[in-house]
Amino acid sequence: NYGLSGRTLMDSADVPYTKEEMYPETLACEADVYIVMLGTNDAKYFNWNAENYESDLTDFLQKYIEIAGADGVYVIQPLKCFVVEGKTEVGHAIKNENVIEACEIIARVAQKLQVNVIDLYTFAEDHPEWLPDGIHPNAEGNREIANYIYSHLDLS
Repeated sequence: NYGLSGRTLMDSADVPYTKEEMYPETLACEADVYIVMLGTNDAKYFNWNAENYESDLTDFLQKYIEIAGADGVYVIQPLKCFVVEGKTEVGHAIKNENVIEACEIIARVAQKLQVNVIDLYTFAEDHPEWLPDGIHPNAEGNREIANYIYSHLDLS
């Protein structure tokens, strides 16, 4: 598990995953399956750039395709971000409109590269109770999301 919270896909954003010490390890481990979920933190109003996101996503996924093949790469469309009661916008500077655009870009890039897509946005869009702060899943949300992702993996 090489997941890190709060990271971005885009190298031009505030905390790029590719700048992390463990990033080269993800390539060197030569896994059979890679599950990629980056986009929510890219959707912060001060980070978002659709053109950069699409370009960086393409480059990022191609590195894993070279290792595991297109069938071994799963890219996840991020969760819908909710405005919680008493607030007027999503927290942490995230714009759900940008999350939606990221989901569209993910679908387009995944189709072009022929990698697997797992759509968490649609899966969880009717479950704000899973994200009490509008962004981060609680225990129930994590369990449901993990089961959903697992059900979409072809591990044969």
